[in-house]
Amino acid sequence: MRPLQGVVFDLDDTLYAERDYAASGFRYVAEVVAGETNLEAGELFARLWGDFEAGRRGDLFNRLLAIYSQAAESFDIPRLVSLYRRHSPDIQMRQEITDFLRQLVDWGVPLALISDGYLEAQEAKVRKLGLASFFDPLILTDALGREYWKPHERAFRKVEEAWGLPGEVLAYVGDNPRKDFVAPRRLGWTCLRLRIPGQESFHHPTAEEGHPHEEWKSFGELAGYLTGRLKGNPGTAGDSP
Repeated sequence: MRPLQGVVFDLDDTLYAERDYAASGFRYVAEVVAGETNLEAGELFARLWGDFEAGRRGDLFNRLLAIYSQAAESFDIPRLVSLYRRHSPDIQMRQEITDFLRQLVDWGVPLALISDGYLEAQEAKVRKLGLASFFDPLILTDALGREYWKPHERAFRKVEEAWGLPGEVLAYVGDNPRKDFVAPRRLGWTCLRLRIPGQESFHHPTAEEGHPHEEWKSFGELAGYLTGRLKGNPGTAGDSP
């Protein structure tokens, strides 16, 4: 098995908990709606979060406006969605993730990010988490065009071109077996799934062509595996992992 020479990460539910972003967005929406009505922000948030926890997706704002007619008089779905996507999120990476990324940077391991999602929302997450200090290139696929969201290969090929490295020495770390691993597996990358309870994708079925090569139940276990695969990489000579 060849040593790895570069590691590429997904963002949502890989580097931070996506449910934290949802909670942050719902809280902001509730505060804005409460500020323009006589409704209570806490009650509005509890309604949104309760539906989210119950597994509802896609129509939470529709249900909110259907239940609270006063909110429906001042807000419509596009505005609520815009508030949610444009808010400054209250999210953070766990310390073990930050420490591991910093260690890889210190070792000189090339790191990149490939993430789907609406551009404004993804850019806000990147700023909040300070990801520009870890990843280069940092590819938000919506900037390329919605047609280039995963499982399209374009973002992965851009990393190969930027680093001048073949897929055989690269790894992609993601959480969503529906889309994360189809393209990198086709290109010969090592595909690593981080599967932790609470992830949106935890119960998702795996795409026919997108099985990960390895699956990890904690970031610590994943970090240990990557450290082992990076041994022998010339970029980590000296104080190598």
